[in-house]
Amino acid sequence: DLPPKLWASLEAFGPGAALRARASGGAIGASASATAAFVGERPGADPEAARFLAALQARCGGPVPGVTPITFFEQSWTLVSFATAGLGHTAPRAILDSLDAALGADGVPAAPGLPSDSDDTAAALYALALHGRVHRPDSLLGYRADGYFRCFSFERNPSVSTNAHVLEALGSYASGRPLERRRYAPDIAGIVRWLFDVQAANGSWLDKWHASAYYATACCVLALAAFGGPGCAPAVERASRWVLGTQREDGSWGRWSGTIEETAYAVQVLAKAPVPGREAESAAAVATGCAYLASGDEPSAYPGLWHAKDLYAPIRVVQAARLAALELGARQASRV
Repeated sequence: DLPPKLWASLEAFGPGAALRARASGGAIGASASATAAFVGERPGADPEAARFLAALQARCGGPVPGVTPITFFEQSWTLVSFATAGLGHTAPRAILDSLDAALGADGVPAAPGLPSDSDDTAAALYALALHGRVHRPDSLLGYRADGYFRCFSFERNPSVSTNAHVLEALGSYASGRPLERRRYAPDIAGIVRWLFDVQAANGSWLDKWHASAYYATACCVLALAAFGGPGCAPAVERASRWVLGTQREDGSWGRWSGTIEETAYAVQVLAKAPVPGREAESAAAVATGCAYLASGDEPSAYPGLWHAKDLYAPIRVVQAARLAALELGARQASRV
């Protein structure tokens, strides 16, 4: 009797594990391997599951993604990237309705069939609020821990980017609502202190969901700069100095080599939070970073930097980050 939270790893638990598992849209736990284990042990139990696997294999001639679908994760991150960059867009009503419908008492999952988590919940709440659909963020409160927020209720290791996203959700809701500000102020202050405590000595942050510190650092800088208050300035400045000091000669950024994704995050940091006293250098770095981003884009070449059961690249999420960075760079260039 395997708990639903473990269905995504169904293939690891041996015979009998699939007896109580149920598919959502044909998928077990947004996992092809878990779905294959389910179909293998219970052939004919859910014909849609077999069709799900066949469709995945047909897409690329055999290989399948390690995690799919990523419905609400993809929708939320894309909407937030566009809105916070000021990128002119009209969010399709169907996408906003999808996120609205996914929001339950314990929040939003990354996709149907997965357990809800505070990361996707926070991003969905923030995305909806940025597009005129405001919800009280009380679905996040069940994830409180000791001074930070868990991503899952059964989590052992906290996530930096998750707490940055929770800060955005709580902060955006409390802004302009004095009574609500008092209600959520302790949680907001707790997250800010916790992010200060886990910032690396070089100014960066690193997260368990992503191989690159540029992702976590961008999440933290954008959240702290917008909703952390004036006391966050030193932490934000250290992060921006680290980003400015790690640009590659070709204008890119990257942990192992320059990538579109990591460059997009670095550009967002320096465009939103240029290093005090080095604004001209920051602007120049943004300009060369944007030139790298504009020089070419091949989504099939995106390296897998995101952590699940294996490394993967959420292509539309990365494309949205790139477009947001280019918009921020263009806005900065127009002011120079």
